Order: sequence, then structure tokens, then C-alpha cells
Amino acid sequence: MNEKFHLARTQSKRAAAWSLAELLVAVAIGSLLLAVVGLLTMYGMKSFAAMGNYASLDKQSREAIDAMTKEIRQATSLVAVTNTATLKALVFATTNLGVYSTYTWDSSSRELKYLRTGWPAKTQLTECDRWDFSVCQRTASNGQWFAFYPATTPSGDTDTNTAKMISMSWKCSRTLFGTNWNTESIQTAQIVLRNKQ
Repeated sequence: MNEKFHLARTQSKRAAAWSLAELLVAVAIGSLLLAVVGLLTMYGMKSFAAMGNYASLDKQSREAIDAMTKEIRQATSLVAVTNTATLKALVFATTNLGVYSTYTWDSSSRELKYLRTGWPAKTQLTECDRWDFSVCQRTASNGQWFAFYPATTPSGDTDTNTAKMISMSWKCSRTLFGTNWNTESIQTAQIVLRNKQ
């Protein structure tokens, strides 16, 4: 009787144990599941970082356009223009005599800065890859689109005396996870100098 009990006990132990093949299959399936969960986690983190980046750049652009619109609309005239590949600047005269508002973009620093006479410089945009503008007259063209004629002299230089509107656009990007992500679309604005006679 003792022998039957011992035989039944060893058979139940063998039935309960895993063979090496079963163990390898379980480890492979478990590893595959962990790899999938890891990849989905990494993708999710990257997506959330990109969405946060987009929201941050969009907020920065909205604040910049609000501030620039306020200042440029109050300007009485455009005084000077610099438009090269590496340095761009717009200088506006204000209603206060001797007070000027200047917007400067430098390609090496990737910043758009605002300077008003007697005030410290303020950075309007950071990580700004491009800032383009065109100076236009008050007269609209008769074409299909609502466009304005450029304010230029006969030689092709910018004519600050006929400048009434500034059309500008910029593009910002940020490096995430070692990759330059263009997570913000191009921002554009057309701002009219309301106090210009």
C-alpha cells in the first residue's frame, strides 16, 4: 500500500512540473509581451512630448503675435528695414517723439527680439528657424487674392514712406529625443499701421 501511495505521489509531481520546452515557450511569449508593452510606452511618451511641444510653441506664437500686433498697429511709421538671410529687422516710430520699437531676428540665435527705446530687450520668439516679412503699400491689388502691392522704390529697395502694412510669417521647431521636430505650422499675419497717415 505504501508503494501505491509513493507511485501516485511521484506521478502527480511529474504532471505538475514544466518541461524545458514549455518553459522556453512561456519565456519567449513573456519577453514578446514585455517588448510590445515597452515599445507602446516609448511611442506614447514620444507622442505626449510632441503634443506638449506643439502646445508650448503654439502658445509662444500666439503671445508673440498679440504683442507684435499691438505695437505695430500703434506705430506711426516704418523707419528702417533690414532683410538679409542671417539678420532681419523692422524699426517703427511711435506716437512718442524719439521712441522707437525694433523687432530683430538673428538666424544664429534663432530668436526674435523686441526692443523699445528706454526698455530692456524682450525675446518674443525662441527656437525660431525662420522669420520672413514683406512691406506693403496701402493699395490692394485687383487680382484674385486679397494681396497688397510691395512698398518699393523704382530701384527695388523698400520704401518706408509708402509702407502701410507688414505681412510676416515664421516657423519654429524644437529638438526632441535628438530629432528636430517641426511641431508647429507656419504662423502668418498681416498687420496694418493704423496711425500711419
